[in-house]
Amino acid sequence: MRHPNILLFMGVTIDNNTYYMITEYLPSGSLHEYLHLNKNKQNKSKPLTDKQKIKIALQIAIAVQYIHSRQILHCDLKSANVLIDKNFNIKLIDFGLSYFMSEAPKGYIGTARWTAPEILNGGEYSIKSDVFSYGMILMELLTEKIPYFDVFNYEVKKEIIKKHVNEKIENNEDIVNVPKTGNYFLRNIIPGCLRANPKDRLNMNEIIKILSKANKCYEEVDEISLDMLNFLS
Repeated sequence: MRHPNILLFMGVTIDNNTYYMITEYLPSGSLHEYLHLNKNKQNKSKPLTDKQKIKIALQIAIAVQYIHSRQILHCDLKSANVLIDKNFNIKLIDFGLSYFMSEAPKGYIGTARWTAPEILNGGEYSIKSDVFSYGMILMELLTEKIPYFDVFNYEVKKEIIKKHVNEKIENNEDIVNVPKTGNYFLRNIIPGCLRANPKDRLNMNEIIKILSKANKCYEEVDEISLDMLNFLS
């Protein structure tokens, strides 16, 4: 697959019967590292601006929509599988768990913190399962916290199913509580991605349409700010 928002696969080399995959290089690492791990380093990441968050969210959506148009389900969307460059352009990676839609898997697959409730409960994977995982990435961008950050890794699948998913669905509650503060556009898209019933979730075309308008708003604000700066100088 060749797409500006998907990491370019360049070839394979063999050394002493060991296979190495060759891809393009992005030195800035993953979105997960930028949001969570770099905070504890001496060289701390600068907080993402609202404009950068929308740019990242839009480009991930475009990448996901592209693979769906090729009849591919990612099946492991998460911030660790989104690489960023110095200009905050993204590249989607890791298709090791991906399937063609005609061969959609049934049962648990992916990484529990980002996985849709129907998959945690053994259902069949669909486009809307990817949408749910995408929504969890948006929650990370909004809150800058790992999903279910208060749950230990070894408990996460059981705890998500028991506490955060099945009980909330039974009680007709939101699976994830979206904060009332933070980026306006993300706050309004996330609930549509994280609905319990896959059929009720937004599709990627709808998401791209909303985020494209948001991205344009930020670009126009930048142009106005630049014009004002030029006028004052």
